[in-house]
Amino acid sequence: MNRLIFAAAVIIFAMLLLLQLANIIPLTFDEVISFVFILYGAVAVYRSLSKGDRAILVFSTSVFLAGVILVVKSNYEIHNFCGLVFASVLFISGTAFILLFIENMKEKAFFLSGTVLILLSYFTINILGPIGFLIFVNKACNILENFLPIVLIFMGISVFINRKK
Repeated sequence: MNRLIFAAAVIIFAMLLLLQLANIIPLTFDEVISFVFILYGAVAVYRSLSKGDRAILVFSTSVFLAGVILVVKSNYEIHNFCGLVFASVLFISGTAFILLFIENMKEKAFFLSGTVLILLSYFTINILGPIGFLIFVNKACNILENFLPIVLIFMGISVFINRKK
């Protein structure tokens, strides 16, 4: 069933893109992508909640919320985009945990993790944002990005060395 939802999303994306390129509908490319993400995510979340597929639930929740963030980004002027991305990752992760809790009410750790991540996303935007913490995190990530290939190489070598023979 997930293939059917994905195929429908691709067809809708292609149709909206053609209408947008022909100037029939006044949407930007970001708005077309966000609409398809929201549509796919909403349908897939609904279907995965009824079937109990956790991997699809987390993925489709993330896709849905990424679509919502693209709508916000394309319709509003965001001064600190790196802060939006950092808080969005925290919020999306927290929401995925909350939906995992809704799917399996016995796992209280999902609810606790989701609540903490959502509150942390609020905290980073409203408390840490004005004091420049997000700018520091962005600069640190840019520096660490240069060392990522070296870290990945060492991780690959360690996995290769520690494999079972």
